[in-house]
Amino acid sequence: MLRNGVSTRVAMRTIAELSDHYDDLQTENLNSGSSPDSAGELAAARLGDPARLVQQVSNTIALRSWTFRFPGIARLALPLACILLLPVAPVFAGVANLSTIVRWTTCLLLSALVTATIMFVLQLSITHS
Repeated sequence: MLRNGVSTRVAMRTIAELSDHYDDLQTENLNSGSSPDSAGELAAARLGDPARLVQQVSNTIALRSWTFRFPGIARLALPLACILLLPVAPVFAGVANLSTIVRWTTCLLLSALVTATIMFVLQLSITHS
């Protein structure tokens, strides 16, 4: 299904539903007196051919992911999204090294404050002399 463009969410939901239906049919067959082996075979026969089910889901356009439904837009939008996310990558790297960045920023701000104070004192001494 995924190779045919069905979205991951739909494919996983379809697999889960088919699995639930299979379990229900197998339980129903076991309760009606079938052996475990024949109950599984009867449940599989009632569900139908898996390849046909996959083909039916794959042929439903509404279940496809947007990249398969609109390939032209995907070819334009995905590279643009990557380009727009490049400036954000350092932020993610920064979060991983947050304590180092905080220490470096604090030192930088304190040194700028000391330098500004020295410059201010020199400016006052020049203007008042």
